[in-house]
Amino acid sequence: MASADPLETLRVEASCSVCLGYLRDPVLLECGHNFCRSCITRWWAELARDFPCPVCRKTSRRRALRPNRQLANMVEAARQLRAAKRKAPLGWGCLPFPAPFDGFQPRTLPPLPFTSGFQAPRSPCPYF
Repeated sequence: MASADPLETLRVEASCSVCLGYLRDPVLLECGHNFCRSCITRWWAELARDFPCPVCRKTSRRRALRPNRQLANMVEAARQLRAAKRKAPLGWGCLPFPAPFDGFQPRTLPPLPFTSGFQAPRSPCPYF
């Protein structure tokens, strides 16, 4: 997977392909894929034998779930990095809209009267 943002790549790799959330109590199947313990247990709930992997469909004869503690630690680190990135302040390059130059007065539009027909949406930009 080639992504411009390494943090996004890490989030995708630390996600369960069943619930799409961060892996919780990750377990490793015989085929090498990882899932949340609760997700794979629910996936296999009605099966008595031939347990398929949700990703590659390779079957195993027994419920072989091996805990993946190292991956659990990496998932927790990814979760903390993601939270730290959200709390970071905006930099100068991240201004939501440039400040108007001196002497510029924003135009205000009167509200559109309600009609029973089609109404044009208002612009989200406060300057137009």
